Amino acid sequence: MDANEPETPPVSFGAPDSGRGSPAGLWPWAALLGLLALGLAAYAPSFGHGFVFFDDPVYVYENEVVSQGLTVPGAVWAFGFHASNWHPLTWLSHMLDVELFGLEPGGHHVVSFLLHALNATLFFLALRTMTGAVWTSLLAAGLFLLHPLRVESVAWISERKDVLSTSFWMLTLHAYAHHVKRPSRARLGLVALPLAVGLLAKQMLVTLPFVLLLLDGWPLRRWSFFGVNGASTARVWREKLVLFALAAAASVTIFLAQKRSGAVAELDPLPLVSRAANAIRSYAVYLLQTLWPKDLACFYPHPASPGMNTVQTLWIPAALAALFLGSLSFYAWKVRRLVPCLLVGWLWYLGTAVPVIGIVQVGQQAHADRYTYVPSLGLALAAAFGLRTLVHSRPGLRRGAIALSCALLLSLTLLTRAQVRTWKTSRTLFAHAVEATDENFHARTFHGVTLRNEGEFELARAEVEIAIRLHPGFPRSHWELGLIERANENWEASVRAMKNAVKLDPDDPRKRSDLASVLLPLGQLDEAERHLKRGLKHAPDHPDSLVNLGGVAFTRGDHRRAEELYRRVLELEPGHPKATLELAAVLLVTKREDEARPLVEYLRIQAPETAGLERLVRLLGE
Repeated sequence: MDANEPETPPVSFGAPDSGRGSPAGLWPWAALLGLLALGLAAYAPSFGHGFVFFDDPVYVYENEVVSQGLTVPGAVWAFGFHASNWHPLTWLSHMLDVELFGLEPGGHHVVSFLLHALNATLFFLALRTMTGAVWTSLLAAGLFLLHPLRVESVAWISERKDVLSTSFWMLTLHAYAHHVKRPSRARLGLVALPLAVGLLAKQMLVTLPFVLLLLDGWPLRRWSFFGVNGASTARVWREKLVLFALAAAASVTIFLAQKRSGAVAELDPLPLVSRAANAIRSYAVYLLQTLWPKDLACFYPHPASPGMNTVQTLWIPAALAALFLGSLSFYAWKVRRLVPCLLVGWLWYLGTAVPVIGIVQVGQQAHADRYTYVPSLGLALAAAFGLRTLVHSRPGLRRGAIALSCALLLSLTLLTRAQVRTWKTSRTLFAHAVEATDENFHARTFHGVTLRNEGEFELARAEVEIAIRLHPGFPRSHWELGLIERANENWEASVRAMKNAVKLDPDDPRKRSDLASVLLPLGQLDEAERHLKRGLKHAPDHPDSLVNLGGVAFTRGDHRRAEELYRRVLELEPGHPKATLELAAVLLVTKREDEARPLVEYLRIQAPETAGLERLVRLLGE
């Protein structure tokens, strides 16, 4: 703000709720506690849930840095590019959870719920400050808190970035409300601070400066976009330049992180027109899911995936969605003077979804429940304050609106609790996704993974084979089939499946390493070595590739080379079970039983399930 520029007079915030139900004393706080109690009832089952292998290994329990808890080297590591993202504050949050609760998932789930409850509370307080409408603000907060579309962001530990970053979104709203009352550079600095910190948790906050501009129109009435007199439009924009600069820097950072990791455009080649059509379709899907939250799943296949009838799955739905969205937009604009909250909420929804709507394709999903976490705030605002406007114009509807609101919140609580239960285990998660969606190759594949992990190989094979028929170009399905066949010692079938996976994803060292592991029993040492060396070009320190390369050397009788490779793995990853086992085997073969014995004892205590351990124990006994 220019020092010579006169201060804007204090803003007249929206009129408070009026009538016989006018808030007084502790009643609003009691109602807020009631809402939070409903939220607790909905999410309490998640406190007993475990991790799922859907990103949780990467973010927490198999992450060597995070699983050490909060450390100085870990804090430094957090500021690098990892997991196709740059969100250091999120990594630090996971590290703090490990420091407090270890690798027991219950505590992690509790923290995620507490952050979600905090976000709903702060949303209520921000709306109350800006509008003076206490009960209406409570309704908007309740719709946000209790809707089943929020479950993915809260019950999935890997989505901590959603709930954590939104806490800073809400703190920014509060700071902005106080700045607007008496604008100053100091108060504007307090607006920029939580925005900057929140961007370290997730770059979803890049749209927040635009939302502040919307709120300037209504309810803050600082400019004339909605047909009311207000302060200088130029000043309203100018004071946000630093906020837009922060958003721009964060946008560039996240794009580089995802581009560097290869997460961008996994559906290559996916034309811009297809991505745009899916974006329009997704806007309509999210609205329908908000109104009718049925068959929610952890993954929705992209309508342009191979094997899909894109006319039926993409182009017709996109055309209908465009008409639907255009009609809603026209109506919101037409009534903007009478019901400005509708246009503000609608533009909040459309605008904040832009970073995740799929114009820049990240991953293979068409859309995702978690992407609605921030956009849904706009819909909740529009619904609650739109209802308030209706009741004020027709007071006879007041009791019916109150009854309807209470019934809706209770219904959402039950639906959310049911959706939370689908996240109990990896198996329940993907089994539900298979049931809730059609032709879901991704869900079929990972349901197969859960079945294989539990030893149900025939059911696992059936699921994966369906996935391959649905999408022959998905590498993970072929890889998983190869692992199933390997577990059953069907070496030839495993080799065929693994080769298909490598052909589709030639740069992944894991797939080449697993292919080598099934070539070894067939005596195809040269081919196994070739695949391992190719994989190590992309990841020189990949432990399993080094172990399997040691297996090639061991089989050829080059015990010295095998020992070097196994020891290198143990330097990279101390305690690696397979490397420890194979090193002990080399030591036994080379008559160094005294060196082998501590390794075998270590495995008997730390990793007794390691394949081949019993045989080594017998050899040592002899």
